[in-house]
Amino acid sequence: MFWKCNMVATSNVDTLLDDEDVTLHKLMEEEDLLQECKGLNNKLIVFLVQPEVLHELVDLIITEPPEGEVETMRYKYANLACELLTCDVSKMNEVLSSSIDVLDKLCTFIRQQSPLNPLLASFFSKTLGILVLRKSETMLKYISGRENMIDEVLQHLDKSANMDLVLRFATCAEPHNIRCLYKEWLNEQKLVPKLVSLIEPKSSEQMQCYASQAVCDMVISLRDQKTHSDKDSTDTFPLLSVLESESTASQLLDQMFSGSITELTLVHGISVFLAIFDTSKPNSADVEQEAALQEKFESTVADITGAVEALIPRLHNLHNVLEEPPALMPMITTIGTLDPPFGSARLQVAKLVSAIIEINEPRIDAELARLGTLDVLLDLFFKYEWNNFLHTHVEHSIRSVFAAPPLEGDTVLGHPLIQHLFSGCRLKQRILESFEKCDSGCRRPGYMGHVIKIANDIASFLEAESSEELVKSFETGTLADSVQKWQEFVAGPLTDINKKQAPDIITGPMLHTSLDGDFSNADFPHETAFQQAFERHRLQQMTDNFLARFAFRNENLSIPDEAMSAPLDGRLNKIKLVRSDAVDMQGDAALFEKISSQKSRSFGDGSDDDDDDDDDDDGWEFKDGSGNVFLSAAAETERSVDKLPLEQEPEGSGSSSEEEENSGPRKIVSASPVAKGDLIGPAATNDQGWANFDLAPASSFGTVSDDPNLWDTAQNPAPDVFTSDAWDIDSEPAPWKFEAGDEDSTEGWADFSGFSSTIPCANLTSTETTSDETSASSTTDAAPAAVVDSSSSSENSAG
Repeated sequence: MFWKCNMVATSNVDTLLDDEDVTLHKLMEEEDLLQECKGLNNKLIVFLVQPEVLHELVDLIITEPPEGEVETMRYKYANLACELLTCDVSKMNEVLSSSIDVLDKLCTFIRQQSPLNPLLASFFSKTLGILVLRKSETMLKYISGRENMIDEVLQHLDKSANMDLVLRFATCAEPHNIRCLYKEWLNEQKLVPKLVSLIEPKSSEQMQCYASQAVCDMVISLRDQKTHSDKDSTDTFPLLSVLESESTASQLLDQMFSGSITELTLVHGISVFLAIFDTSKPNSADVEQEAALQEKFESTVADITGAVEALIPRLHNLHNVLEEPPALMPMITTIGTLDPPFGSARLQVAKLVSAIIEINEPRIDAELARLGTLDVLLDLFFKYEWNNFLHTHVEHSIRSVFAAPPLEGDTVLGHPLIQHLFSGCRLKQRILESFEKCDSGCRRPGYMGHVIKIANDIASFLEAESSEELVKSFETGTLADSVQKWQEFVAGPLTDINKKQAPDIITGPMLHTSLDGDFSNADFPHETAFQQAFERHRLQQMTDNFLARFAFRNENLSIPDEAMSAPLDGRLNKIKLVRSDAVDMQGDAALFEKISSQKSRSFGDGSDDDDDDDDDDDGWEFKDGSGNVFLSAAAETERSVDKLPLEQEPEGSGSSSEEEENSGPRKIVSASPVAKGDLIGPAATNDQGWANFDLAPASSFGTVSDDPNLWDTAQNPAPDVFTSDAWDIDSEPAPWKFEAGDEDSTEGWADFSGFSSTIPCANLTSTETTSDETSASSTTDAAPAAVVDSSSSSENSAG
């Protein structure tokens, strides 16, 4: 393994630390310094917690680096110093939080005049924040003992890093009791009023943005902590109470609408109210969860009563913003020029109106109805036909009006905004006009999807008989004439649209995929060409046509052409054998018994352990009553390939390239007719009489004639029949040897032009030559072999 080879690279940090003159800058040049620190290298940590080293690290993160250096390397040491101080090593946190002089030097950074370097501000905030998180109690004692600590941080709130630090003070201290102490200290420092005071037109854009973001995040985080606290807990949330108080809301509204009204102040001020009024009404299918959410909703509504009280007198200011927004430059868009554009201020007002309607406060609803705020929003809805954000908030406001639950001592029909929508806003007439405009051939406006939803909300509301009667009482004069049109619209176009937009509900038995079951018995159409071809493929027989299509081609086979040209009778398993005239078949019963015993001997022991021994058995060899030896086709091929050592190996035998280079046509000569045991010597047979070629001497197998002219048909005409006399090794001594340079000579090579391809079969003939894929392959791979005369040898080999 890697670690066993001792290949782990050793760090140079330990080597540098052994030097007494080592400096912080020398260590910072090492690339693995930070990894060693996080890996709790004790020697390194002891060096870093030294007072002079801590002072040097703090200096690096609060001091502006010189400008002469390359910009990419300018903050290298400052960034590395910050990472070392905030790598969350327990010993370093403990020493740093207890070193008052080091903390004093760190806090001098926020005493500088604005603007601060944003990167150095992030180093400062990160270092102080990790100490507040890990050493909360120690740091509380330090920061609470410093005068104007909060004022110094808020002075530079135009940097997002300082906003993160304020949120850490308010929400991230641990444990719970220490976090409560932080909240009490921050409340004593009047953090909330100081943050709200920054959201005013005189503050910079970044200051207002980060102050608003800090207040919103504090509301969300503190409200979440209150929700998850125990009911029996005595914990107080002073910061949250101040944020939701009437005084805070009044202060913010005064800063928004006193003096000159700017869009920036309106946007960030309304963002704070949206966070306060975010009640998140329950909408859950779980009864228990819905009950819990309803309880949370009611508790939140009760807590924001003060903010609601402060907002009601200022609703007219919000209404005026919708009618007379802050001046904006014309905006060129792909659909034309917007002059004036809708603007962020009016969008925030529309969002706030939607939020306060959801609270279902009667005084707010009555004031909005008196002012006609929804009527103005509907005018803007149809004017800015491509402002999808505006359309969403207006639709949500109307749905909240229809879905408002009845209050105590009142009914839903007494909702003040109901009459305002149907009489003052002419809501039904506006919807009918918008559909008529689409039917006239004009381009479909972008608000039509929201109009369809509003129409469905109205139709659902009017399904109740009491609601319909109430609406009829509102609609007098010209409005009464549209009642019939509305009913026709709901029964006609609106119903058709709902049918088109309704999702298809799949009914009936469950559909299955192809993986769910077996479709082998499925009734596929048989008239298709593919199905007919498949049926023909299934029913085809092993016929001549099959062999011609799928077997080897004749030219690729090394057997005589006559063998392949013999016709088949339609079945490969119909093979008729006739006995040779030269064979005396007397004693058929005895011959059958001998054949059966030989086959039983070959297949009787089929265990895997005897595979090596079985390779030498001739289970397909048998004799007749006269002593003639017979071999099956498989045995003939096996003998010709495996048991004649001088024969050329068949193709695909896996011979090496060197053997292939030295291989070539050679004349195979037979040994003298000897018995089976004499061929390989008595010592090369086992106790059962079977051959063991591993023990046979090389001289027992004869030799190969090396005469280069031996294959020349002019000097040595090919015999008509292979006989032992024609190929007797004793009558033809080896006449040649290879000399240098003979490899490239083209003389003396074999000429097969006069070679006869007729090889008579011995003792066994067939009236029909048959073959399947296996026998064809075996015949192809077999090479010509010598034939030993049965009268002089007990073992035959056939090619």
